[in-house]
Amino acid sequence: MTKLSPRKYVGQMMGVWFLASSVGNLIAGLVGGSVDPEKLEQTPKLFIGTTVALLISALILGALTPLVKRLIPREAT
Repeated sequence: MTKLSPRKYVGQMMGVWFLASSVGNLIAGLVGGSVDPEKLEQTPKLFIGTTVALLISALILGALTPLVKRLIPREAT
């Protein structure tokens, strides 16, 4: 996380990293809290939507991997 950020922003980048993690947990809680235990037939739709979002995100991040690797300085690896 900190390899690509300027030295004076390392702490800030770590804060952004933890903020992103907490927002992800918040979204997971909101999605999970919207499930009605009396209507379990809605659960497959929820899991399929979550899986599709995960796969799209994985494809985007996989496509960005070569770019990020080029940005990391040689001595930092």
